[in-house]
Amino acid sequence: MRLRAFVVGVVAVWVGGLGACGGTALDVTDGGEGNATSDAGTLVTESGASSEAGAEGTADCPASYPICRAFRNDGAQGGAVSVRVDPSAGLAYVTTRGLAAHAMGPYGTNPNTATARALTLSIPLVPKEGDSPAGNGHVAVAWNGVALFNPSDARNIGGCTGNAAYLEADGVDVFGGHPAPGGEYHYHTGFFLTRAAELGLVQEPGKHSSLVGYAFDGVPIYGTYGYSDPQDPASAVRPLRSCYRLKPERTCCQDISKCSLVAQFERKTLVLGAFVEDYAFDDAAYRAGECDLDAYNSRVAKTPEYPEGARVYVMTIDDGGTVTYPFVFGTRYWGVPAQNPR
Repeated sequence: MRLRAFVVGVVAVWVGGLGACGGTALDVTDGGEGNATSDAGTLVTESGASSEAGAEGTADCPASYPICRAFRNDGAQGGAVSVRVDPSAGLAYVTTRGLAAHAMGPYGTNPNTATARALTLSIPLVPKEGDSPAGNGHVAVAWNGVALFNPSDARNIGGCTGNAAYLEADGVDVFGGHPAPGGEYHYHTGFFLTRAAELGLVQEPGKHSSLVGYAFDGVPIYGTYGYSDPQDPASAVRPLRSCYRLKPERTCCQDISKCSLVAQFERKTLVLGAFVEDYAFDDAAYRAGECDLDAYNSRVAKTPEYPEGARVYVMTIDDGGTVTYPFVFGTRYWGVPAQNPR
């Protein structure tokens, strides 16, 4: 079973807000709220210098680093994003106001309001392997400076963790984003890729998908389409498939009155897939080549930005616009994340 992502516009009564959807309000560093943006597709560094995305780079962020070409926000909705690198520290610093360049809202049943949040986020320049938890709140940053959250909606329902793509599907805008109670606009999945063309992103058959962000362990995040042979850029491009499958039965439920398959939560039946724990990695299918991505929804592959190859996360979404678990990389990083505000 695959869940249809983020159905918008359903009329419902909002009960209790969007859970925590990432936990408590963030402690943030003032990462350049006054930074200006220039024309669409322009990066603005903290020092005020700018360059066209994918062009010459700047003194603070040379174009030889793919991360220096990865971010853009034209400021149309009050957002801003900039990047600088510190090779001695082994880190890139992404400064963002957390607002998208595309229109945000309305959010259906979500009563919250998106507000600017000045953040400076640390991204390792060289990812270091080390399985690590990806907790609630922002765990990655998208190309436009918007936060990416993990699949959880931060609610415990009878011992099970809510799957935001299902339980919060009525509370997002047409790009699949919404604000947390503290105002931080964010995505849980790559549903925005269904509107890739209007966002200036590539997500279509026959073309390698765009680089759409970075996780806090330094691993780049791509859309769905990649080379069929990960080491051969001349190979055919096709959609990459998650190896996660629904379990035959729910194993997390400790209170059947709250989390059985027929139980209701905020007018939603808790079908298989309503909870993060309803999914398991199918190692046998992975080894048999029936799917493409490992337990972190990642693989080592050559890409246009990394022609020598790199580990990459993939946003899994099918041709019908259905996001597939774990959406980005699930609840755990492949690598060791840099310390970031929560």
